[in-house]
Amino acid sequence: MFYTLLTILYDGLKESTQNPIDNDDLLEEMTWEQYAMNSFVAVLCVLTGGLVSGLTVGVMGIDEIDLLLKLEVGKEDEKQQARQLIPLINQHHLVLVTLLLANAIAMEALPLVLDEMFDKIISVLLSIVFCVIFGEIIPQAFCTGPDQIKIACRMVPVIKILIILLFPLGYPISKFLDLIFGNDHSAHKLNNEDIKTLIALHQSEPESPAKEGHGLAPSQIRMIHGAIDLYKKIVKDYMIPLEKAYCVSNDLMLSRKAVKGIMKQGYSRIPIFKAENNHEIIGILLTKKLLCADNQKTIADEPYLMKQPIKVRINDTMMDLLGLFLAGKSHMAIVMDGVVPAGLITLEDVMEAILKEEILDEEDHDEIIKVVAEAFVKSREKRGNLLQKVVKGRRRSFSKVHLRIKSL
Repeated sequence: MFYTLLTILYDGLKESTQNPIDNDDLLEEMTWEQYAMNSFVAVLCVLTGGLVSGLTVGVMGIDEIDLLLKLEVGKEDEKQQARQLIPLINQHHLVLVTLLLANAIAMEALPLVLDEMFDKIISVLLSIVFCVIFGEIIPQAFCTGPDQIKIACRMVPVIKILIILLFPLGYPISKFLDLIFGNDHSAHKLNNEDIKTLIALHQSEPESPAKEGHGLAPSQIRMIHGAIDLYKKIVKDYMIPLEKAYCVSNDLMLSRKAVKGIMKQGYSRIPIFKAENNHEIIGILLTKKLLCADNQKTIADEPYLMKQPIKVRINDTMMDLLGLFLAGKSHMAIVMDGVVPAGLITLEDVMEAILKEEILDEEDHDEIIKVVAEAFVKSREKRGNLLQKVVKGRRRSFSKVHLRIKSL
């Protein structure tokens, strides 16, 4: 378009220098009716060019993912807008070619109309001003503003009319573009890393806390990232090795002393191994059921105490394990390395992988308090011993000074 305008401008300058024309003579040749008609056509060209230019940027710049989001969770009017725009956006090349053809026709016709009203230099200068300001800048700024989707939705009937009018020329070109570039313009889904980055960008600012609905809190982002990463986290990295796990034999007599010892461990579920082979896990002991156990019998004699364990492979993902736990069969699984038990893993381990932090229960808190208290006492003792050494050192220094004074 600008190349054409520059060409006309160059030709106009050349012709003006060779054959200067008096504007008064030019206006005398046109009647006021013709002048008014040409003015109307010129304004129509500018408005049409500006409209289709703004729609080209506005409609083609709408992200289909945004429309799909509005279709799912938007208000009723937003859902209606999405239903109107999605079919139009899916005809990407046809809409693009139609709008560009309409813009080209309007912008190329403008200097021809103005050329009948003014000399070529003025007509080209006016064309450039109208095309750039009123045909490009203002319409595109308006159509890509905060009401972009609303404007595009209201202009859907206009776009459809233009498609019908320019169909003989626009359809073949759009099919040619489909053949070269493909016609799949559906929304492209983000990969996991892109989704994590997108979520991280929505972290709430200190002045707009997440509880008011502005963005996400850091803990929320951490949990979402943990859930997304479950598919690549391996059971092996989170399991408790079998040699470090507390297990009981199936021939254990459920005496008061034995039950008390089990309860002191603080576990709600304990693996049960076969008496003949301590590497063969045959069940999971639910410690709460020990309250009803007969203290004259063994675990093997009380089958209701045992629950069949879930078995998971050592290289399975935490997502696979979560699916097994969600089935509700158990909250503890035996990790198998081939046919040999390699360790244990619980639902709590899966939750810690999602939360990316350790979950502490009552026993853990008591243990932490005990450790902290012991460390505090030891630090007090060390500081006390250090203070005593300093005081003793100062006393010795004072005694030496006192003796020197007396010797004087």
